[in-house]
Amino acid sequence: MELLDAALAFALTLAALATVVTVLMEIVLRSVLMRKKNLVQVMRLLNDELPNGALGLNEKERWEFFTRVIENPAQGLSARIPKVLDDGKTAADALNAIDWRCLRTGVYDKVSAEHVLRRLVELKNVQKLSKHAADALKQEFYRLACKYEEFGSAVSASFKRRSQLWSILFGIGLAILANVDGVRVFKAFLAKNDLTQTVIARQGQLAAAYGQTEARRQAILVQEAAVSTAKSALAEAQKTHGDASAEARAAQQKLDAENDKLAALANPEELRRLAEDAQQQVASLIALGVPIGNEYFPHCRLFGDDDLSTSCAGPTWPGGAATELWAERFRFLGHIMLWLVPVTITGMLIGLGAPFWFDVAKRLAQVRQMFRGSGSNETRLAARDADGDPKKRREIVTNVVDDAAGATSITP
Repeated sequence: MELLDAALAFALTLAALATVVTVLMEIVLRSVLMRKKNLVQVMRLLNDELPNGALGLNEKERWEFFTRVIENPAQGLSARIPKVLDDGKTAADALNAIDWRCLRTGVYDKVSAEHVLRRLVELKNVQKLSKHAADALKQEFYRLACKYEEFGSAVSASFKRRSQLWSILFGIGLAILANVDGVRVFKAFLAKNDLTQTVIARQGQLAAAYGQTEARRQAILVQEAAVSTAKSALAEAQKTHGDASAEARAAQQKLDAENDKLAALANPEELRRLAEDAQQQVASLIALGVPIGNEYFPHCRLFGDDDLSTSCAGPTWPGGAATELWAERFRFLGHIMLWLVPVTITGMLIGLGAPFWFDVAKRLAQVRQMFRGSGSNETRLAARDADGDPKKRREIVTNVVDDAAGATSITP
């Protein structure tokens, strides 16, 4: 049972640290504007596809189309993104020149296929085709809509694969910075039953903390869906009533409001609060007594005030006679390597994600409960006490005698 309890506490600890990784990844994704970068990447793929159709757009028309697609009219494009393509440059060159500094303002995170097609039909040459070759234009638009969805799915799939790798890398980074040695932590849970039971008792709180983190992430997804719905409503209002109609203006105001709400989820204050939550999660584990942090080797030598503390296992910090200095340093480096291997493996385990470890913890808790329940049943079946009740006492006596008589009757 001690081993099972230690495994459960270990899984909960990794789940809590994986929650921190989720928070850190969300901060980075918002800070580096990955969703906007994904939209620009889809535009690059679409730019390569446009020459295969019958629209016959030149480079400047293509660039005009792309700027209309990515521009958020409520903010306006960054001055780093030119509205008009310079002579001698291609649309591909301009798209490749868009970096994170260009994406900080004025660019959508995501747009619908209808939004793309409506921005395309605003071009003069495309408007002419809509009057003289409507059927051919419909076929071309259908092809481009399929390609846009295909490119969007491909970029999203690539983003998810990269996110899985980033999760592992973030887990390793957290394990190194927070000094999370899985071997040391598991040994502590085996040796200290009080610590183990304390962590197990906090299973509900740890799951609730992850639930709050996931709720914030879902809030972003919900708001992105609201923006997409507002875009569709604006497109429908423009199609039905015209761009200058009161309905279109109201729809535009609604879209601007939804975009402002989405932008508020990534403001510096929100990111700072997320960072504080991540730091507090690690601090709470340290406060419980989980052996991580600066009190243990090698962080106690690098960041601690007392490098001779008993919890700081490892060689003494280099010093003393000059003849012993390099030998001491090599011993220290050897301990660093021995420390780095389990910490790296622990980080990879953390990178598997909070849902994985909470699921493991849930299953271990079920097994733990099953063993406890079966033990209680065995105790009850093995023997009963009368507890001072004469009726129970007579029943016990009768059962014992009857069992003995039955056993005698079947003895050969």
